[in-house]
Amino acid sequence: MNTKEDAAAIWTMMYEAMKEEKELPVTALNLWFGDCRLESLSADVAVFAADSKMKKNVIETKYLDYLCRHLEAIIGFVPKDVVVTSPDDDDDDDISSFERRFAEEDGDRSAAEEKEVRKGSERKLTFNSDFTFDNFVVGRSNAMAHANAVSVAENPGKLINPLFIYGHSGLGKTHLMYAIANRVLERDGSMNVIYVKGEDFMNQFIISIKTGKTVEFREKFRGADMLLIDDIQYIASGASESTQTEFFHTFEALYEDHRQIIITSDRPPQELTILEERIRNRFESGLLADIQPPDLELRLAILQNKAEHHGLALSPEVLNFLAEKLQSNVRQIEGVIKKLAAKSLLTGQPVTLDLVKTTVPEYIRDTFSINDYVDTIISCVARRTHVDPEDILGRKRNKEIKNARNICMYIIRSLTQLSLPKIGSYFERDYSTVHSNLDAVEKQMALDPLLESEINDIINDIKRT
Repeated sequence: MNTKEDAAAIWTMMYEAMKEEKELPVTALNLWFGDCRLESLSADVAVFAADSKMKKNVIETKYLDYLCRHLEAIIGFVPKDVVVTSPDDDDDDDISSFERRFAEEDGDRSAAEEKEVRKGSERKLTFNSDFTFDNFVVGRSNAMAHANAVSVAENPGKLINPLFIYGHSGLGKTHLMYAIANRVLERDGSMNVIYVKGEDFMNQFIISIKTGKTVEFREKFRGADMLLIDDIQYIASGASESTQTEFFHTFEALYEDHRQIIITSDRPPQELTILEERIRNRFESGLLADIQPPDLELRLAILQNKAEHHGLALSPEVLNFLAEKLQSNVRQIEGVIKKLAAKSLLTGQPVTLDLVKTTVPEYIRDTFSINDYVDTIISCVARRTHVDPEDILGRKRNKEIKNARNICMYIIRSLTQLSLPKIGSYFERDYSTVHSNLDAVEKQMALDPLLESEINDIINDIKRT
């Protein structure tokens, strides 16, 4: 395989990762990177090619770090120099066109808000073969969720409505959601299938109020034939009463008209305690399907499937080694396979155990026992909050100690699969106390962006430990 083919394969992996990450809106991603390519790659230099001078300038000034981050995620390092090139014969009309679009994206606040209100039409889904039932690997931990998703896809709005899929990040909830939409769109491409993240629904509603466009907002979402709401917990953690009321009436309008609603969350409805009870009751009136972390057998199947997708030959020795080490989630497995595929393409080396250990060392360290992991979380929170770990685990209830203890419980819940009673056992508290403390942290985070940022910093520190 020649250098250009290697670079093209790596760019394809990068662009897929950019789309999956969804850090940039779809329009911005398509605008700046849709016609971009990785021209060549070596240990010393990476050359990206934009199709106009305007795009080159924007990528260099705004998105170079973004490109480097995604390149490093695939190949494991950033070359010494990263260069963006463009043709020398750009015409003025082309540049001015992109300048206008760039000005719209980065212009004044009212223009940005108008763009956000219109974003729903950009999220109307069309068929996408990246996420189908055929490329979803089924095992014991996700079989029930998969079966229910297939049933919804075959009979939208009839047998199961709403479908509520929950489980920790990276286990395949969004994949199943898209697979349903793709099965429906394959049969009828005219279906109005709208996808929105919980946080985006909330933000778009707020903007529609500020810009006097609530009627357009309601028409957009209540006109959906199928509504997919991903990560509903973000509505639960930050929505005002008016946002929750709007969501409730949108839900009711679609439900009463037998339009399909599909929701994902990182926890079951009864634990979304900041949501109004009437909303939680509506969720529970449908079907709840949970996805658990993959067991060893499923991890092996997923590894094999992802490796074949990327044209990667893995020996049984490497497959078994990775399956033992990668116990977190499906997204982690896919990330490792992408990095190994890129490294193999770049070096021409087969994937051996030695290559695995040098390419993805951060994923293959000896895994903590759950008790060790909880101890690590408590120690990290204690260090950042200047509270003694013994006090966090003890019975003292002054404000600083109580806040540190609550943060520990929240982070343990966020980073592990532990139940509330199990978390309580570490602190000698019962289920209801843990539930109340988690609720208090979520309310504080919704009101205090600084606290939310501090907790996210602690989580990132723990992940790097």
